[in-house]
Amino acid sequence: MKFPETPEDIVSAIHIASDKYKIYGDLRSRQLIRMVNAVADDILVEAVIQVFEETNRVELHFLDQEVVGRILEERKPFTSIHPEKLIKKCLAGWNKSVEQFPFWLIEVYGKEKTQAALATIETNELLKIEREKLATLRWWIHNLV
Repeated sequence: MKFPETPEDIVSAIHIASDKYKIYGDLRSRQLIRMVNAVADDILVEAVIQVFEETNRVELHFLDQEVVGRILEERKPFTSIHPEKLIKKCLAGWNKSVEQFPFWLIEVYGKEKTQAALATIETNELLKIEREKLATLRWWIHNLV
């Protein structure tokens, strides 16, 4: 496994970890999590967004996001991206079972700022699935901390 230097490198490593899960279990994802400790936060956050936005890996999308969730939980990367923009980018593709995402939002932005971003997003025109996911995010954030 080579050291990831770009968001695309990280996404590729996540795909490989998911693809090889049946053979190696979570070994590849554990190795990746150790490697990303040396990766800049902005690169890591961009990779996270890319995985949540993906639509072409339907069968492995949950596994991809589980790896992302573990990265968020372990690494807790900081981001200067506005919470509203980040949540909007991730909302449609986020799997509601990846509970590390709302925990990470609170870790990075705080509960009040995250709730304010959700309230603003709610005023926009959203797809039904986005509204459902927004409600799930609200539930998680309301019940955390």
